Amino acid sequence: MRIAPNSMCLTVLLDDQVIVDDQSDSALVPASLMKIVTAAAALDVLGPDATYSTEVFVRSDALYLAADGTLVGDVYLVGGGDPVLNTPRFGNRIPDPVAYTDVTELADRVRQSLASKGIRRIQGRIVGDDSRYLDRVRDYYQEFLPHGDDPVWRYSDDTVNFVGPLSGLLINDGYVSYTWKTGILDRLEYVRTVAPTRHAASLFDDLLETRGLVITRRPQAGTSPPRSQLTSLASIESPDVTEIVARMLTRSDNTIAEMLLKEIGYRTLGSARAIAVEVVEGVMKQTLGPLAAGIEIADGSGLSRYNRLTCAAVAELLRQAGPHSPLVAGLAVAGRSGTLKTCGPATWPPIAGSPNAVYAKTGTAHLSYSLAGLAQAPNGETVTFAMIANQRHMDQLDKCNALRRTLINAAARYTYGPVIEFPRDSGFLTPPG
Repeated sequence: MRIAPNSMCLTVLLDDQVIVDDQSDSALVPASLMKIVTAAAALDVLGPDATYSTEVFVRSDALYLAADGTLVGDVYLVGGGDPVLNTPRFGNRIPDPVAYTDVTELADRVRQSLASKGIRRIQGRIVGDDSRYLDRVRDYYQEFLPHGDDPVWRYSDDTVNFVGPLSGLLINDGYVSYTWKTGILDRLEYVRTVAPTRHAASLFDDLLETRGLVITRRPQAGTSPPRSQLTSLASIESPDVTEIVARMLTRSDNTIAEMLLKEIGYRTLGSARAIAVEVVEGVMKQTLGPLAAGIEIADGSGLSRYNRLTCAAVAELLRQAGPHSPLVAGLAVAGRSGTLKTCGPATWPPIAGSPNAVYAKTGTAHLSYSLAGLAQAPNGETVTFAMIANQRHMDQLDKCNALRRTLINAAARYTYGPVIEFPRDSGFLTPPG
């Protein structure tokens, strides 16, 4: 089985002991394994219990002067960077349940708040405010690194819809239409809005009008007045960061990853990509020490071909987190959920009892095919592994190719006792030719 390219690293740990080390310090393009780094940094910087808040305001003087059921003035929908602010239809389009903030509940609260004041008509408009992230960058298709000839994200990816537009106020990942299907190729049928903030305001306008409010003017994007001049009508909190990270990892959600990166920057030095990635690199240096050498971060999702990770670094992040951490618990489970739902461990030859649950993150791109995760044996020992393979057209490999399945099988079937290692000439690590 000669399927492994020359540009490949593999690390396997048994608890804190390295049992397989093949080019583990080679810095390679990780694809979506970058989301493990983003998740670790988000849990560190934001905290596992942190939430996002989306709030709706009106001018205090307009509310005070409201009469005959009419408020003369605008209503401001102020984004708090929530990456999972969804309508139920969008949030539930995936068969497996995912955490999301139900924007219809916010509309209910606003309607109830206005009704309590006798207001049925807004002589004004819904104004979407996305000023949380001042850079207001929507994507990285035209952003270049100092040492790169290509943009951070390839132009050719622009039509694939693997990531929505970025905004401090984003509903349904910024998609104006989407399918009910869940395959990667189905993303081609998604349609991104070119104006995510106005789209959010328009969608919220529709939600309020279906609840009986009359709104006389068209929604738009804008900036709300100073808070001292405003009165809050309602707000809604997101699920906590632990749940958001789990949705990102399990489904390999690129939009959530990039929004988390911006929030990491916002709560430290700045939300612009170049600043936020420096913050994450600093977290990695503090967490990994010498193993952070070779790490290069260009984005939060792994879409960029400029990202570089080593197998040693990824495996160490997972080892430090441990099997009961929010980071590991958020990973897909082989054969059960997310990107690994159809890639479970083989059951042959028969083994006593159930195989160990394998928690792992996949990565697939034109230049990269990767997998990293862990499994805990019945006696408490933990097998942690990371594999990154780089070669052109890696995205054409089956998503449950033997590169992944071999690792999943080994981790799932490990009990305890003598360790079965992967020698270079076993076939798994042997390059073609």
